[in-house]
Amino acid sequence: MEDAALLGIAKPDIQPFATDYVDEMIDYIQQLITNGTAYEINGNVLFDVSKFTNYGCLSDRCIEDQDSGSRIKVEEYKKNPNDFILWKPSSESEPGWDSPWGTGRPGWHLECSVMSESSLGVLLIFMVVVMILNFHIMIMK
Repeated sequence: MEDAALLGIAKPDIQPFATDYVDEMIDYIQQLITNGTAYEINGNVLFDVSKFTNYGCLSDRCIEDQDSGSRIKVEEYKKNPNDFILWKPSSESEPGWDSPWGTGRPGWHLECSVMSESSLGVLLIFMVVVMILNFHIMIMK
């Protein structure tokens, strides 16, 4: 925070910690499963990208352009190689929380969405920040 102050960056109004929002993340995942956009398999819960017609629009990339498996191994249990983890089982050496799917932890894709919606009341603000950051990253390349 000292470095931010030296740069003239205002102090944030809130500084949420993901671990404070695990119950909300579990509720959010439950809603996604209920509306059919997520599925559970072997204690993992994944977002089904085929159910979201605008998937990839923020990055201006369609699903067909995604190069699944280029950075990480594509798990066989996924319905679609682009589906991503919302909840995954924890090993004994990892942090974990009780959930309807067993002891596990949220995937990082979920954390910011739930924290911003819970803290700010809207998900759109987070999306705008992502778009701005993505724009600046694209210019820097």
